[in-house]
Amino acid sequence: MSPRVQLVMALTMAAVLGCGQAKPAARTAAVNRGAAAVTINSMSASPGSISFSATDPDLGAVTGSAAATITFGLFFGTTTNTWTVNVSAATSTFTGGTCTTIPASAITVKCTSVGVTGAGTLGTGACTASSTLSTTGKTVASGREGSLFSTFTVTLNLTLSDSWQYIAATSPTCPLSITYSLNAP
Repeated sequence: MSPRVQLVMALTMAAVLGCGQAKPAARTAAVNRGAAAVTINSMSASPGSISFSATDPDLGAVTGSAAATITFGLFFGTTTNTWTVNVSAATSTFTGGTCTTIPASAITVKCTSVGVTGAGTLGTGACTASSTLSTTGKTVASGREGSLFSTFTVTLNLTLSDSWQYIAATSPTCPLSITYSLNAP
């Protein structure tokens, strides 16, 4: 079994459609490691929440309040092994009040960069094509493990597509939890 780390982060839509700041959400991590040579040293995601303030549906798409950054470290990997970072939504729609009319697929996830630092033969990383969120994990970045240790930083931009498709609400906020999964054989 491949080592696998999942980090759950709440993606909060601070009003499709209104103003307000989303509160940071708690993040949890679950580790399931198999008998492979690579050691997953750590994994984190920030910020704890990303808000969308979609006050004008004529704009079409609204960029999240901040980019998401996923950072993880791999020790003693094999340079021929491939790692992937996947993203998925916990539910098929946002939750709360009128928010259930907004599908998770209204969010597009675009990887903008993969940075690598460390020692030994460094790992590599690259972004994949942008995709819409769904409850099925989609790969947003992948690369090769390094030989000694490599720290990877994946940066993602999230965008809400609106264009008069969703019911406006200024309160309460519309949360959607998303999961980042790291697969490193």
